[in-house]
Amino acid sequence: GIGVALVTLLALLARRRVASARMPLPLILMLLLAILVHHVVLFVDGWHIINADNISDLARVAIPLLLLVSVLALMQKQRETVQRSEERVRQQKVEEALRSEAERLRRIVGNMPVMLDAFDDQGNIIFWNDQCEQVTGYSAKEMVGNPRAMELLYPDAAYRESMLSQWKARSDDYVGWEWDLTCKDGTVRTIAWSNVARKYPIPDWATWGIGVDLTALRQAQRTVGDNERRYRLIFESSPVPLFIVDGQSLRFLAVNDTAVRTYGYTRNEFLGMTIFDIRPSEDVAALKRNLNRELQGVVDQGVWRHQRKDGTVFMVSVHA
Repeated sequence: GIGVALVTLLALLARRRVASARMPLPLILMLLLAILVHHVVLFVDGWHIINADNISDLARVAIPLLLLVSVLALMQKQRETVQRSEERVRQQKVEEALRSEAERLRRIVGNMPVMLDAFDDQGNIIFWNDQCEQVTGYSAKEMVGNPRAMELLYPDAAYRESMLSQWKARSDDYVGWEWDLTCKDGTVRTIAWSNVARKYPIPDWATWGIGVDLTALRQAQRTVGDNERRYRLIFESSPVPLFIVDGQSLRFLAVNDTAVRTYGYTRNEFLGMTIFDIRPSEDVAALKRNLNRELQGVVDQGVWRHQRKDGTVFMVSVHA
């Protein structure tokens, strides 16, 4: 009975302290067992009453405790195995989540509606998205890791060296910097590159940039410019007087050379005048009535009297 009670007491004490102890529970019980056996032997030896009954009492105490230690050791090992297994599962889930997130970001970046490329610290392209492929005609396989990639995109050596030198001076901090890029089919496209790699670095990318194809816009601007020059040439070279007038103030905005010669006013003088200033004073009221009718949708230009700077009056067929 004493042995069973002692075993139970030791087990309870061990359970209460195991949460805060640094030593595993089986080791604690083994130490307690050793202490118990030591004291029992001393007690028995001190009274010189070692006999079969004493040994039997000692066995009744030691054997249950040894069995308990073994069971607890197995439970501890199983618990540690389960914990390791759970930790592996958690780690796998974290790794899978990270891989999934990386793949999602790769798809987003790869399919962005703007060009995106990245370089390593040796100046080699290490990322070339779908839009880069569509605009240039070069695939990622052709460009990534190709030491001649920049030569393919900018075959003019003088232009390429000039732009790379400017890039070095600007560092990785510019917006809307236009480069004339040569595509695989030989056409030249204007790309506005922006680079904020210094402010927003990306691991493993020495530098990176976003490009917008401005070719269509620049072509439209050139077309508008060409048309403007063409119409201005027609305006200036017309053999009849031509005026451009502001619809609100009725001031002259532009006059051609024929108008300057016909009316006798300089170009600067015209720009300070209105259409009333080239009419005889007695015709101004009729002109205002006609303008009011035009505002109401009635157009009647007809033949009007105009007056030169020297006061002479002449008839003009007006078209607007």
